[in-house]
Order: sequence, then C-alpha cells, then structure tokens
Amino acid sequence: MTLLPKAAGKTWWEHQRTGLSKLVAVLAFILLALTQSHWELQHENVATFLFSTGLGLAAIGATGRIWCSFFISGRKDGELVTEGPYSISRNTLCVFSSIGLVGVGLSTETLT
Repeated sequence: MTLLPKAAGKTWWEHQRTGLSKLVAVLAFILLALTQSHWELQHENVATFLFSTGLGLAAIGATGRIWCSFFISGRKDGELVTEGPYSISRNTLCVFSSIGLVGVGLSTETLT
C-alpha cells in the first residue's frame, strides 16, 4: 500500500528519493564549504603550485569566454559560425567555463 497516489508513474520511494538527494547535497555543500585545505597547512609548495595552476586556468577560461563572445557577436542569428573557436567545439563557452571552474577550484584548494 502506498501512502501517496501515483502521479505521472512515480512511486512513493521516487518522490522521497528526490527530497533526500537534495538534503544530502545541501549537507555535503555545507560540510565542504566549512573545511580547510590540507595542502595549505602541511605542504606549502603544493599549495603554491595549485594556486598558480588554478590562477592560470581561470585566466584561460575568462580569456576564452571573452574571445568566443566577441567572435560570435552579431553573427549568431544570421549564420552558422564554424570558424575560430567554434571550429574546435560547438559549445566553446561551456568548454571555457569548465576550464575556468577547474581553475577556481584549484586556486582555492577546495572542491566547492
């Protein structure tokens, strides 16, 4: 016997699983946000390397996003752009955003 009527084919457990997943994600985010980097405390050279590498990747991500935005500006509605950064990937803004995100993660030495 289910406690909730089936809505759009979902069982009671499927409804509960979604809420539980959100709760676990919020708790994990809070836990990770409040932790300190192990590298910074015990390995200063590694911390410096991670910060420098992260800063470089963040700069590449920001520069790449600017390049893509300037390259496609005014042309995205009229034609299919296949030159420049768009000859490498169709989702160049996402690629450079991902590179920048990894860079920020490395420079702060945290997962969040």
